[in-house]
Amino acid sequence: MILKPCTCFESKTKRTHNPWHRSRHKMTGYGVIRTVGTVPELLAIGAIDLSKYDDHYLKAEHIFERTAGIIDEYHPDELAIEAPFFGKKRSVDAKAWKAQGAAIAAALTRSLPIFEYAPER
Repeated sequence: MILKPCTCFESKTKRTHNPWHRSRHKMTGYGVIRTVGTVPELLAIGAIDLSKYDDHYLKAEHIFERTAGIIDEYHPDELAIEAPFFGKKRSVDAKAWKAQGAAIAAALTRSLPIFEYAPER
């Protein structure tokens, strides 16, 4: 099984009714995938709501705690996380990296192997 966290953003030019796309850094999403042979099966998908936290360190703590809880519940074999990328706004990148760092730290405390994949552009 693979746990795949992701940071979700809202496009300023395109409105969407997708609940994953609320506002910048207000949610971070995850999926738990099991692969039998070559057939993937989605076991869980969800979002970690960060809207009640103003402080980025509290957001990171909440991401850490929720990620650790998801790992404890589903016992994945690995964590797959998007490799860092550089966008136009460095401050936005830094906030996304903090979220990734919290998820990575949770995986490390559970001795879970971590694999990076290239971001979609």
